[in-house]
Amino acid sequence: MEIKFTVPKPNLSFLDKIGISHIILVSAILRFFVMCFPTESSIFDEVHYLGAVRALMQGISANPEHPPLTKLIVMCSIQIFGDHWFAWRFPIILCSLGATYLIYRVAREFLDEKKALLVSAFMIFDIVFFIQGNIYVLEMPGLMFGLAFILYYLKGRYWVSATMIGLGFLCNEKSLFLLLGVAIYHIMVNFRKPSQLDIKRVGIFLVLCVLVGGGGLGLSDLVWPPSKSTRVNINIQNTVFQDENGNVIRTETATQTQTSYEYMANPVDHVIWMMFYYSGINTNLETPAENFRPPWTWILPIGNWNNPPVYLATVVRTGDKSYYPVNYRSQTPVFIWFMTVPILGLCLWRFAEKESKFILAMIAGTFGPWLLWEPFKMNMPFNHYFLFTIPFVCLGIPWFWNKVGGKYKDYILAAHLLSVMVYFFMYFPVGLIRTI
Repeated sequence: MEIKFTVPKPNLSFLDKIGISHIILVSAILRFFVMCFPTESSIFDEVHYLGAVRALMQGISANPEHPPLTKLIVMCSIQIFGDHWFAWRFPIILCSLGATYLIYRVAREFLDEKKALLVSAFMIFDIVFFIQGNIYVLEMPGLMFGLAFILYYLKGRYWVSATMIGLGFLCNEKSLFLLLGVAIYHIMVNFRKPSQLDIKRVGIFLVLCVLVGGGGLGLSDLVWPPSKSTRVNINIQNTVFQDENGNVIRTETATQTQTSYEYMANPVDHVIWMMFYYSGINTNLETPAENFRPPWTWILPIGNWNNPPVYLATVVRTGDKSYYPVNYRSQTPVFIWFMTVPILGLCLWRFAEKESKFILAMIAGTFGPWLLWEPFKMNMPFNHYFLFTIPFVCLGIPWFWNKVGGKYKDYILAAHLLSVMVYFFMYFPVGLIRTI
């Protein structure tokens, strides 16, 4: 008698009962649980941006190297809730939840419902996306508006789309990488059918982007005039006192300090100043070689990839064991980020497909600039710059396994998501199961 063993097909019917609202709810529960750790101190760059917000509330320009909108959003939150941890982080969490919904909507333009839900599920369990969306840093609102820009572009609502990317730029300048990605995709799709109408439409689109982004920056500069340089003049005057015989009794020194500022004249001047500010940053003389984390180490197990920046860590030692009850570290999510190269390879192999073009263009637009930047500047210690690429790698994962997984694709996707979740909780910022 011949015995045959068959592998039962996984029953994914439960996915029919899961919607994007459930995924957002899970993310919200995790985020609101973590947001109060810690309450007594700031995390990572919160200290700089909180200082900028407090200066703005006093009418003083601060942190002109970044656009103002995220800081103004947090300033409004502080004015509503008070100057404490909840007000700092609450708007950022809302933006991260909005980004989760928007990547689902973007994915639905290319994938079916179940796969689009998996895209959002992969993204909420990306540990860097989670941390950057739970602390007061500038990128998450920019990513949310940037994903709205992409969604409206795909739906053909170009004027709304241009407004969204303008707002994204006003939150964080790295949102413009999303504009670069869409530009690459637009060229790929329309390369064989250029028309005068398309050129006019693109021109009007870019003008509107400039009006929203540049206009918002100019308005902010009118309210809080930013200075691009400071000059301090110190005048020292000595006064000698003598008696009747000409003998020196005492000498008094008076010091006068005069500070003058050179202000940025217009939004163009401000943007140029920001560009030169970043191009002037070079940490290769200040940062030890072991702290360099160039972009290729974010997506490949080479170099210093497994030594991520630690934003905040509290240590409790018991005997010879160390426990980290709070540990914010920008740990590379290997089960997501290391899929970048295989996904790009398949995109090139299946280049004729619309999904391939989109994923390839968006990864190229958001990650490619860092690959070009690093050989010249050697100042890439923070892998969270990958944040704007994460949604498109997550979009590529279900698409990838659907193409190469064959009859086992559902098993592979389930196992892949499970591995991502295990890794996520290993590096969860608040120690639940981690003791190292």
